[in-house]
Amino acid sequence: MEAALANEYRRICRDPATHQPLAYLRLRRAIRNIVEHRDIEPGQALPSERDLAQALKLSRVTVRKAIAGLVEEGLLTQRHGAGTFIAERIVKPMSRLTSFTEDLRERGLSPRSEFFERGIGEVTPEESMALNLSPGSLVVRLHRVRYGQDEPLAIERSVVPASVLPDP
Repeated sequence: MEAALANEYRRICRDPATHQPLAYLRLRRAIRNIVEHRDIEPGQALPSERDLAQALKLSRVTVRKAIAGLVEEGLLTQRHGAGTFIAERIVKPMSRLTSFTEDLRERGLSPRSEFFERGIGEVTPEESMALNLSPGSLVVRLHRVRYGQDEPLAIERSVVPASVLPDP
């Protein structure tokens, strides 16, 4: 895998169409490309930062910065003491919409939610535009953590016109 990554990195460096002066962004693009083209399978470990830095003739800081950006995007995951891995892909047909709860149950996980903030307030200008509400209208703000098998999976922030909820 190190060789595939090195080849893709060199290809990006030579290609004027993908010119990027910052090495960490070139490396980020190279990793993203090989993941998206399925040259690396989900769950597979990336070479260590030190090995990548040596193979690509980059500093460890550059490699670390590229990896951190991909972790933030959700393309990679890191486990302390174990390394960096390709994140599992969630494949979902778009022919029908399902709720978070339905999605988790279909995967055999036990869903639950925990509200950490609920309140009624006046609509902000941004919310007013997005929800097509008049200034001064009331909205309900719901912030919750969504869990699957008691593992936090998502933070959900919802803003709903107060008029559509019978008991906010």
